[in-house]
Amino acid sequence: MLRVSTGTFLDIARDRPSATSTGRGKIFRMSNRPRLPDFGTYFQTSSQNPIDFTCRESPNLFHDLVFLKSYIHDSRFQTEDLRLQKKVLTIPLERDRWELFSSLHSLETIRCELTISPVLSVNWELHGKLLERENSSQNLEFRIRDIYLGESYWENAAKGEVVLIAHGKQNRKLRLRVRDPFVLRMQDQAPKKKNKK
Repeated sequence: MLRVSTGTFLDIARDRPSATSTGRGKIFRMSNRPRLPDFGTYFQTSSQNPIDFTCRESPNLFHDLVFLKSYIHDSRFQTEDLRLQKKVLTIPLERDRWELFSSLHSLETIRCELTISPVLSVNWELHGKLLERENSSQNLEFRIRDIYLGESYWENAAKGEVVLIAHGKQNRKLRLRVRDPFVLRMQDQAPKKKNKK
């Protein structure tokens, strides 16, 4: 078992010196171990202002992708609503505001747009197989479970893949071929103001 905070952790390697035996393994003292930040304190908010979040380039991209994933988890869009113009893909989302949940104790919804650029190609995948264009035109709701960088991102420095996975047993994926560096941006739309009478 690993305790991330400053203090002790249980090490499975039982032969290290300066360890104290507990019967279940050895406990090691870490004197100057830095405390890792609690990223939840940066994510959670009580402000209901719309969010405009852009992922930074590597190496910060990997941390920012975790934040983006938290923002868009359970977001919904209709597959026919995707727009690809001049290598900019726009996905209109209806997203649950998880960043407000701990302060409101309820889940609000807001409209937003996820933009990704430059996008070189858009492919749909079902049960591990890429769909032919004529079979992928069916309009379905896509509820985002996860977003990650595909294997090709690590294999090819110039081009990579951003993958969105849907909830459900069909293992639906939206695979976006991108050129590096690329931009991932989520921008909430301000709620419409009500007219006073």
